[in-house]
Amino acid sequence: GKSTLVSKLVDDNRGKTNLFWYRFHQWTTPRNLLGSLGEFLQSMGSSTLKDKIEGTIKLEPEEYTRLLHESLQDTETIMVFDDDGKITSMRAFWNEADIRSTR
Repeated sequence: GKSTLVSKLVDDNRGKTNLFWYRFHQWTTPRNLLGSLGEFLQSMGSSTLKDKIEGTIKLEPEEYTRLLHESLQDTETIMVFDDDGKITSMRAFWNEADIRSTR
């Protein structure tokens, strides 16, 4: 289905662009997703998102969106969010986010 088509797109662009593939699970939390995104962006040379996630201040979803946009601007990146249907409501997913350091 859809995952197969996207997998072909990813295979065709491997080595040509930055690739991020995140598979949602029923237990996925915003912190899981943002942690993976932070690690991905850090591998591309931008640690801003990861630094914010590891900080002690809770940010609003819009702030994470802005940080992602700034970090990905002027890059060639394919991002795949697979099986997001496992999250009943993405709005509720983000509204319930409490992204603070656990330290």
